[in-house]
Order: sequence, then structure tokens, then C-alpha cells
Amino acid sequence: MTTKRVRNHELEELSLAALRFELPPKWVIHDFRKDYGIDVQLEIFQADGSATGLRCYGQLKATDNYADDDVLALDRDHFEYWSAHTDPVLLLRYYADAKQFCWCWLHDVAWSLKADAQSLSVTKFLRPWDKLTSPKAIQDFMEQRSRAFTERQLPPFLIAVRGSSTPLVRLAEVTSALNELESLSMFRFEAESLNSATFEISLLPDRVVCSHLGLPGVMVEEFGELTPSSIASTIVLLIFLTACRYDRILVARPLAKSCFGLLLKAAGERFFFPLMDSVIYAVGLREAAALFQGASANDMPEIGSALFPGVAYVAAQRYGESDQWISMLREDLASSMDDAHRAATAYSLANALSHKNLWPEALPLFKLAG
Repeated sequence: MTTKRVRNHELEELSLAALRFELPPKWVIHDFRKDYGIDVQLEIFQADGSATGLRCYGQLKATDNYADDDVLALDRDHFEYWSAHTDPVLLLRYYADAKQFCWCWLHDVAWSLKADAQSLSVTKFLRPWDKLTSPKAIQDFMEQRSRAFTERQLPPFLIAVRGSSTPLVRLAEVTSALNELESLSMFRFEAESLNSATFEISLLPDRVVCSHLGLPGVMVEEFGELTPSSIASTIVLLIFLTACRYDRILVARPLAKSCFGLLLKAAGERFFFPLMDSVIYAVGLREAAALFQGASANDMPEIGSALFPGVAYVAAQRYGESDQWISMLREDLASSMDDAHRAATAYSLANALSHKNLWPEALPLFKLAG
């Protein structure tokens, strides 16, 4: 007989058994292990057995290595898979000889994956598991996350500007530049605030990170040496994109309406696509189109005009405005006198109609575009 039980299978079972011992007895472990990058789902219950409705996922990685010389690299495909989940994912590294877990949230690790990198070494992010404090930290984060989605946040919104490795003078300069920006009376910016802030800005040597109530938001890497006013503009952009990510429309809509020029200039080509999508979400398709069409040519990237129809098409499907998009394209096609513009508009309209299976209307438009 040639069939053998491989060590990896033993390690998988050992790590799952050890995890059951480390978690509170009332918590439930749903075992997946289909090798798609999610091994378990943890369902959190109170000590008295009452349900919280809180869940998170876990990826178990067991090894015979020792923690001091461990090497663990995770690939980009898995990070993209984990980030697509609505619930956060834990990385649980189990050291079989020591019978010890280390752990971290994968959304905390994902910040460090460079745009051109295919993998990321994650062992430096892992911290030792403590049977008492680690489950509490997980539950605290999940409760905070739940509140972030359900509580109504009202202005003025406190924005904390922090940076452990950034001089206080620099933090004060950036905070002052933010408070001097017009149309931002809905915010109160404080350097190194100890209060609970709606958004937190972390100024690091090579990046600026925006988070919302402890939840991951948006980051700019390789920030470079910029003036406080330039940094302030970028921070406003990150706040806007993060607000849209978490459906904070009371933040997003006023920013889109009153600070559009600043947002567009700060976005440049690098953030132009997410800016377009987020503005459509915040103010609706028709008003977003008017904002982009009325933008200064100096602020609009060269690729902007060509990119808008594609982004608008995708956003219209996502935000339930496909009929509005079709109506706008019909109006544009009827009023246009330029052949090239008519062809492009006809093609966009044909795509939108074909998505709704309206082929008798779409086919002549495809021919017109050709």
C-alpha cells in the first residue's frame, strides 16, 4: 500500500484541536477547510451563552518551525480573496512543537502589501496568543466594528491626526492646514487627540493611513516630502473615500459637493478611478457627471474623459442607477454633433442596453459605434 498520511494533514488537525482549547467554551467553531483560504468561522457568544451575532473567519497555518526562525509568506491572490469578505479574517499561526498560537488580523497586514508585490512576509505582524486577552481583543474589535456600521454619526466629526514617528510640530502644521480649509466646518481636526475619533489619520514616514472607528480605510504609500497643505488635501481625499466605503453619507455627500475641486486635484491619476466611483455613490450619477464635466481642465487627468463612461457604467449597475445612465446616454447621443463623440456614446449606450438584454435596441447602436 502506497497511501501515506502526510504531516500537513496532522498539523491541520492539531491546530484545530488546539484552537478549540484556546477559545472561550461558549464560542462556536464552524469548520470549513476547503482549502480556499478560509479554514474556520468563529461565532462569538457571551459568557452566559447569549448570542452576539458577531462572526469572523480564521485562516489556520500550522508549522513545525519555531517562532524565532519562522518564515511565512502569503500571496496576493489570497489577500484579495480575504479582503472580499464582509467579515474580517484572522491569521492563526500554530507552532506545533511549542503548542503555541500567534495571530493577527489580515486587514492589518494587507496595508504592507506593495502594489507591485505578489507576496508578503507576515511573521513580523504576528503576536503571541493569550487565552484570556486575545479572545477579548477579538470580541472588542468585532463589537466596535458592529457599532461602526449601525450607529449614526453626527457632525462635528472628530478627526484625530496621529503619528508616533512624526514630530509634534509636523502634526500641528498639518492639523492647522486642515482646520484652515474652507467648507470643512463639519470636521474638528486634533493632533494626537485622546478622544474617540470618527476618523483617525496616521502620518507615517512612507505613508498616510485613514481608518474609521478602528476599521481599515484607505492608504497612500510613498508619500514623500510634501507641504502641510498638500498633505491636508490628501487627507481630505482619504476621509472621503473611507466615508464612502462605510456608507457614511453624512460625511461623503457634503465633501463631494463642497470640496470636489480639492478632491479631484488630490486624487490625480492614481486615485481617479476610486474618486469617480465614490462621487457617483455620494451624489448620484447625474450630479456626479455634472461635477466632472464642470471641473477645471488643469485638475482633470488626461485619462479622465475617456475613463468616465466605463466607470459610470459599472457604478450605475452597483448603485441601482442603470436606468438613469441609459437616460443620460440617450440625451447625450441626441444632442451630440461630433461623429467621434456620437460613436463613443452609442457604444456606451449599446453596452448598457445589452446588459438589460435589450438587444433589438442595442444592436443598431453597436453598428453606429462601428
